[in-house]
Amino acid sequence: MSDYESLDVVPEQTYENADLSQEPLLPEEVPPEWKVVRLGDIKHLKNSRVDPTDMESEAYISLKHLKKGETRIEEHGYAQEVNSHKYEFEPNDVLFGKLRPIFRKVVLADFEGICSTDINVFEPVEGVSRHFLLYTLFREEFIQYADKTSTGTRMPRADWDELDELLVAVPPIQEQDAMGNLLAALDDRGVENSTILEKSEEMVEILFKYLFVDFGPYSKFQETEIGKLPEKFDLKTLSEVLSLQRGYSYKGENTNEEGNGIPMVNLGNISPGGGFTGSNMKYFTGTAKERYKISPGELVISHTDMTQDADILGSPLVVPDFGANEMIFSHHLYKIVDSDLPTEYLYPYFLSEYFKQTAESYASGTTVLSFSSSITEDTYIPVPDEDSLEAYLSASEPLFKMVELKRQESATLSELRNTILPKLLSGEIRLPT
Repeated sequence: MSDYESLDVVPEQTYENADLSQEPLLPEEVPPEWKVVRLGDIKHLKNSRVDPTDMESEAYISLKHLKKGETRIEEHGYAQEVNSHKYEFEPNDVLFGKLRPIFRKVVLADFEGICSTDINVFEPVEGVSRHFLLYTLFREEFIQYADKTSTGTRMPRADWDELDELLVAVPPIQEQDAMGNLLAALDDRGVENSTILEKSEEMVEILFKYLFVDFGPYSKFQETEIGKLPEKFDLKTLSEVLSLQRGYSYKGENTNEEGNGIPMVNLGNISPGGGFTGSNMKYFTGTAKERYKISPGELVISHTDMTQDADILGSPLVVPDFGANEMIFSHHLYKIVDSDLPTEYLYPYFLSEYFKQTAESYASGTTVLSFSSSITEDTYIPVPDEDSLEAYLSASEPLFKMVELKRQESATLSELRNTILPKLLSGEIRLPT
């Protein structure tokens, strides 16, 4: 008997008249060669606790390292950063963020390490592929049900006593592999795009630093308030070359994360060190004045950090093109307006060590850090001569275009995956094996 054949099948009379609103993983029509089993019977929970002080070089995963709606781990910390007992995981284990399951933090591990106890570690049983388990738990229908049945008011957690009783239709292992290979290929391409995007942004920063911080090509200098500058450069305050427009102060009742309304660029969309992350996208259903609207390609910076770490304080973001007719930005951000300098120059400037240190020195707050728009009055910015600026733009503009191209491609791949995933796992779409 094969491993697949040994799965503990639920009798047909148990599910033939099932209420599908209470069975998010059960298709209307189960393909005859598929087996219907309990969700709890296709996985094992791995919950052995370990002391991180015994494995300081091991990778450490917390919920903050997992991006919403992504199935791959793209960042991690180290065991030496924590001290309380954690769970161990191995390559091909499925990690499920059980705290606030609506955040859809479900990933496939491709290395070994330890993780927060707010993350469940699962391995598939024999006869079930790692990708089938991953995408079953990643399904939007399952996430919605896990959120609806979660326990705890302030800190809702997935209730696995409830979830493990759900019925799931499992295809033969060859079809599981075919599904997994297709879905994984889409996600792997997204990871490749993220790498290209990061490298493109790094190249912009390197180029900017060489030309406008280290002044590599220049030999004649002048002394200024911030040190030497090339003779052909001007030194101005930010208030002389741009203005800051504060975003919309919204009410929670007018926002959601389900895509209802117009996109609202917010503090959660800024990655540490600058750049866009879509994992914390919010949508706005109210009415906002014209000055709070924003367009693709415009530049914003964060004037707030919800922690004392200042990881995103002052960090910039070039607004992506979401294909929306209208967008707004939130009150934790300043939009750059009335600028004499292009976005391609200002973006790496706001990432510079000089501006980062200035933002931190202007910030106040015991729990939340924030600085006001008056920062522009005493903060300096080198203004290059026209020829130097044009030379920089000719090299940097293609890199900015590459960033947006890869971001849009990744968004399309993610949308495609989310569209075909439930159709594959319900048998509506069948793949050759």
